[in-house]
Amino acid sequence: MDDPRGPGMHLVLAFWVAMLWSLPLVGCAGAVKIAEQVPTPVADMSVAETALPVAHDLAILAIDFSPPLECKEVWVEQEQVTLLVAVENRGLCQEEGARVCARLSDRYSLETLLSECTTLPVMAPTQVRVARFVGIWNVPYRPAYHLRVEVSPAKGERSVANNSRTYDLTINEPASEGDLASPPAGP
Repeated sequence: MDDPRGPGMHLVLAFWVAMLWSLPLVGCAGAVKIAEQVPTPVADMSVAETALPVAHDLAILAIDFSPPLECKEVWVEQEQVTLLVAVENRGLCQEEGARVCARLSDRYSLETLLSECTTLPVMAPTQVRVARFVGIWNVPYRPAYHLRVEVSPAKGERSVANNSRTYDLTINEPASEGDLASPPAGP
């Protein structure tokens, strides 16, 4: 996964990551909803961001979790979770030492709950690498989180709009048995 080979393989990997990210998270009554905050509309992008490839351009493609964030029990039972962040070298030059950071905070108070960084090795042009934040656990339970992931700009990178993404994670509480029962009959 870190070493795609052959022409067009990075597109296949990017498509695969995007498809995984877009699948509905189901499996128990208390699912987690992951919503990316909307980036700048295309009409507001500069010409540099929509032009032909440039020498240096790193981009965050998508995120995923392993195991999938399906239930509140991930937090309650203190299971370890791995955050996966797909980063692409969209530039024409090889990049070294791309620093990827993730910050998880309470969505409402913006209190930082977890902040970690890792460094990716050499990335060839068009290559996609996955930064793994392994063993995330002991995160305080909140009904909603704010996750920001970013890759540091490559030396000489001018357009950094695609270097970060922000996601809102909402825990959908399972319905209690009382909620599922029919309302009492009136007089």
